[in-house]
Amino acid sequence: MQPLAHSARLLGAWFYYPPGAPALEQLDRHFDDGSLAEAWPYAAGTPLLVTLSEARQEPLLDDAYQQLFVGPDALAAPPWGSVYLDPEQVVFGDSHQALKRFLEHEEGVSLTTTQREPLDHFGLLLLLLGQLALEGRETGVDRLLGEFLLPWSWRYLEQLEEHAPHPFYRILAQLGATTLDQWQMERGITPHQLRLYR
Repeated sequence: MQPLAHSARLLGAWFYYPPGAPALEQLDRHFDDGSLAEAWPYAAGTPLLVTLSEARQEPLLDDAYQQLFVGPDALAAPPWGSVYLDPEQVVFGDSHQALKRFLEHEEGVSLTTTQREPLDHFGLLLLLLGQLALEGRETGVDRLLGEFLLPWSWRYLEQLEEHAPHPFYRILAQLGATTLDQWQMERGITPHQLRLYR
């Protein structure tokens, strides 16, 4: 599961952390020297990584992150699963509680973040997926993908690509969708068919 672990942790970092965050420093260096694209485990994503690296150099990336992931205005493509899975389209909804139970009671994972935020953030789930894969926890990986990530993620990535004000995030959405397809095929997962409300 090393390719999945590697790609999930990298994608998760880009979706979760703001540009220039200390957690991205090493990743940015590999981005700049081209070694990241060479080491990407899925051939379909390699051209996107090259384009993504070029797009990262364009101005206003920080502003785009703020607009897409923080606010203050309503987010055009909210990165939290419960917004898509719960009828009220709210964070911390029923699907979030189910995810929390799965993580804490079945996988023994207790996530602590720097602020009180939903655990079903797309980037945070990718980071968690990468950690489970790194530890060889195949059942946890498959359940996290099939039950808690794949049912809504493609819709989120469609909205992100449509509304992103910066090419970096439009290309990142494409890379995310391509990689989700690869993971689903690689693991033989049939995602739960859940109604989406957004």
